[in-house]
Amino acid sequence: MKNRRIVVVAFLLAAVMLLGIGYATLTDTLYINGSMSADNSQSQSEFQQNIYFSKAEALSTTNGEIEAHVTADNNKAYFETVGMKNEGDIAKFKFTIVNTSDWNALVTPGVGVVSNGDADHNPIFDVVWSWSENTVDQEAKNIDAHNGELVVYVTVTLNTKPDAAHTATYEVTFTANSVGGVVETEAEGE
Repeated sequence: MKNRRIVVVAFLLAAVMLLGIGYATLTDTLYINGSMSADNSQSQSEFQQNIYFSKAEALSTTNGEIEAHVTADNNKAYFETVGMKNEGDIAKFKFTIVNTSDWNALVTPGVGVVSNGDADHNPIFDVVWSWSENTVDQEAKNIDAHNGELVVYVTVTLNTKPDAAHTATYEVTFTANSVGGVVETEAEGE
């Protein structure tokens, strides 16, 4: 009987060990995996459409006629002066850049270039642009989201009384880059 008890106890111990080992060997590992991507094509398109020239104005001239306008896509603004005659004649223009996008932007100007075409003489015209009407300020400027504005003033000066007909062109570029994330409007933030 003692043998039988030992056999039963040994059997029960073996069964309990196998039961414990059996539970220990059953495992399951769970994972969460993911991948993300963002497509900025819509944001890029909206940003490009929402920073634009809203207005071009011919302010004044000492001689001749002046005109200013914005193209249909609002990405280019033009000025024209016709009939400047005397050394020191001046024509002034004003262009307004608006930011209706959801991002603040940094507007960085390029270098303004006067081109006299094939003329082999010193430039007869000087053209200067500035963020301020009465001083030369050509540093990069921030423009706030949601209807922020920057104003660009352009002044054309005839350097010398012309001894022949002269024409020239002028170009300066302004590059706007988003700064920071999306800026909420007051209604969104409340």
